[in-house]
Amino acid sequence: MDYGALISVVMPVFNRAHLVPRVVGSILAQTYRNLDVVIVDDCSTDDIAGAIATLNDPRVRLIRRAQNG
Repeated sequence: MDYGALISVVMPVFNRAHLVPRVVGSILAQTYRNLDVVIVDDCSTDDIAGAIATLNDPRVRLIRRAQNG
């Protein structure tokens, strides 16, 4: 399989840190490996950053909104 094109997956999240490892883990387990997962935190009060850190995958990055939208 050709892994040339980078595919970006954007996942908005609000107070669902307990689901992040399972959902992102499923995305990263796809057969197509050239992925970039962008998680947009909409001012969550739970530990989204901690949940992402458990994944330990450089393809996952976090963007935090300054104000809930």
